[in-house]
Amino acid sequence: MLLVIMILAIGMKSHVHAQNGGLSGSNPAQLFNSEPAFTLEQAIQTSLSNNPEIKKALLGIEDGNEQVKLAWAAVMPEVMSTTQYTRNIEIPVNFVPARVFDPTAPEGELIPLQFGTDNNWQGGFSVSQNLFKGEALVGISTARLYKSAQQDIYQNISEQVITQTRIAYYGALLASENYRVLEVSLQRLEQLLRENRVRLEAGMADDYDVLRVEVQLANQRPLLVQVQNQIEASIRNLNLLLGLPSDTPTKVLGNLLNYEIAQSMQDDEANQHLAQLDEFSGSLQPGDLLLAQSPEDLLRERGDVAVIESQIALRDKQLAAFRSRFLPTVSASYNLQWTAAQPGSPSFFENAVRFQTLGVNVSMPLFQGFQRTSDIARVKIEQNTLLADLDQTLNRAEAEWSNLMDDLDRIIGSVEARKLAVHQANEGYRIATKRLESGVGSQLEVTEAELQAREAEFNYVQLVHDYLVAKARLDLAIGRVPLL
Repeated sequence: MLLVIMILAIGMKSHVHAQNGGLSGSNPAQLFNSEPAFTLEQAIQTSLSNNPEIKKALLGIEDGNEQVKLAWAAVMPEVMSTTQYTRNIEIPVNFVPARVFDPTAPEGELIPLQFGTDNNWQGGFSVSQNLFKGEALVGISTARLYKSAQQDIYQNISEQVITQTRIAYYGALLASENYRVLEVSLQRLEQLLRENRVRLEAGMADDYDVLRVEVQLANQRPLLVQVQNQIEASIRNLNLLLGLPSDTPTKVLGNLLNYEIAQSMQDDEANQHLAQLDEFSGSLQPGDLLLAQSPEDLLRERGDVAVIESQIALRDKQLAAFRSRFLPTVSASYNLQWTAAQPGSPSFFENAVRFQTLGVNVSMPLFQGFQRTSDIARVKIEQNTLLADLDQTLNRAEAEWSNLMDDLDRIIGSVEARKLAVHQANEGYRIATKRLESGVGSQLEVTEAELQAREAEFNYVQLVHDYLVAKARLDLAIGRVPLL
């Protein structure tokens, strides 16, 4: 699926870029209505595939696999094969006392004597095995823990990337909704301006009524340009997380004005994919598991907490490894060798002689300065530092959790009032327009009603955006990020 998404995105980029001259020359409404489109889940999967930090974390997991192999290598036997050939161009000479061969030779007289042959061969096999080495035994479990720590790092980075993508996606939706609300508002004013000009020609309105709407239109049109810039900035921010070129006209799906907060089922199909991820960690309805658990239980599932805890566990293993350096090391060795010597022209290993040896070695470190004790002390210092970091992270996480729950409680408590405000404001605009058409209302009533309708929709859209962002951050805070 990801391959299809990327191909569609590349095709979309080349097609739209060629027609519109890039993102900066495009109409924001066209950008959010062009194909192809990313659902929130597709956007997250694309980010997970392209993010460089995640790629590095995956390499860390591969490194963890290799560390496990290295740890096992320290306790596996080592088998070597060696072969050596020496050709004596001149046979070595040693001096020995002459009396060895002639008892009548003078005292102290030495005679040269050749030792060796023209050709010498030696070869065989040797096997060495650690019978006991504390640091190597601890290293096996340490390597496994290191691999687990790398997986925790990958999990933490993935949670961060998913949350950033969700927030960027919601930001693009907010910019799109703001553009739509403002565009509808301008259409209302343009319609009102046309009607006022008709009334002016019919003698039912004066020049001031027309001028008032023209001024209001003139004041709102620059806002449309400002929102257009916000749309382009939100697209660039989202594309950065998706790993796409910044000028790719990415489309996001959703209608915040119709989104039902904290509801698993949405009336608007475009919002269903948003609700599915919103409900992943649980809803915020009374009796929900998310509200029933204590914050301490939830916060232990956080990715950054898991990373610190795995680092503390690694320090425990490192401490055990350094302490094992005070213990003896026991190893065994076995050698099987063949040796041969021959004068004149070489004839390899002719008349070779075999010999074998078996040995056990015990080494006990008695004194190595203060290296071992200093290593242990330094690991304890690192361990205490990590414990302090863990306490600080948990305290910060608990405060973050409390703040987010307060924000969500405030948002959910405001939903019905905001919905009612949108309904009443739109109804008020409809009534004001009818009153003006029937001649009992005023131009001022219509413009004020239109402003209230726009502000009510802006406020509700902003409320939905704030809810979705707060919920995404809450999922990160409690370690229940979707799609992992």
